Amino acid sequence: MMRNKRKKTRKTFSSNFKKGNVFLDSMTWIVIAFIMIVAIIFGKMIFTEVNSTVQADDYLSPENKARVDTLNTNYAGFFDGLFMFVLILLVIMVLVASFMIDAHPVFFIVSLILFFVIMFVGAMLSNGIQELGSDADISASYNQFPNIIFVVENFVAVVVIVGFFIMLALYAKNRLMS
Repeated sequence: MMRNKRKKTRKTFSSNFKKGNVFLDSMTWIVIAFIMIVAIIFGKMIFTEVNSTVQADDYLSPENKARVDTLNTNYAGFFDGLFMFVLILLVIMVLVASFMIDAHPVFFIVSLILFFVIMFVGAMLSNGIQELGSDADISASYNQFPNIIFVVENFVAVVVIVGFFIMLALYAKNRLMS
């Protein structure tokens, strides 16, 4: 009796019954991108304050002050490029993961409805980051990241493009592979 239950459980977890989730795949990279943007901007603000404190300290040598100032100067360029690199890798990872899942076409309608929710969430997060960047205390740090500003200003378009490719990878691959 117990043996039959195990066989049934195994069948439930076979690859024939995996379902794709455009909502979850898209929200994963959107939330990670949002957290990275906020962390990078606030990191720049904090590092600028630390640099100001180090430069004002009389006990540190000029070489150490120069090193900290160089790090502060290079922070924006490095993390702006790192953000784009990580964002592109996240999108590729989500697309590959979506392609590996067998999704039934019945779920396309539900995924399409949830995709509109994702577009709304993406627009809200984008507006929130733009409001954050327009704050007087934060704008000096925010304006040093041109790649981040580009992504934030075009976030809905990025979400739509990536979401389209996720849905294509989930649902159209069965037609393409046949």
